[in-house]
Amino acid sequence: MEEIQTNLGKLEFIDDRIIYIKVKNNLSVTFKDGIEFRNNLLMLTDKKVGILVDAMNNKSTASINSIRFFSTDKAFNEICIYQCAITNKISIRIIANIYLKFLKNKEKAKVFNNYDDALKWLKKKVKTIG
Repeated sequence: MEEIQTNLGKLEFIDDRIIYIKVKNNLSVTFKDGIEFRNNLLMLTDKKVGILVDAMNNKSTASINSIRFFSTDKAFNEICIYQCAITNKISIRIIANIYLKFLKNKEKAKVFNNYDDALKWLKKKVKTIG
């Protein structure tokens, strides 16, 4: 799998419909970071995909504006149809739950405690993408 370094972390395609990103530790994700990541993602693919965000053992934070951006940005959400995150940190889970509150379609995103469950859910979901 090809790895691509982005402003938020290392991104790789698990297959042609699933993107995995290992989030850098100790980030403070801003609105500007969200725009930069989205723009990089749009340059990498024009397919509808699922994205698995790995924030295990991570101490990053995100501004409310960045959370709102990712949950409402039309271009990002038209590419990343399904989204899931894995974390074992309460602080990241709180951020993820705030994100879910902003999403219009809550069935398209989920938070997990481990990689295997997240990937299984995401694989099942991306099979439904036309």
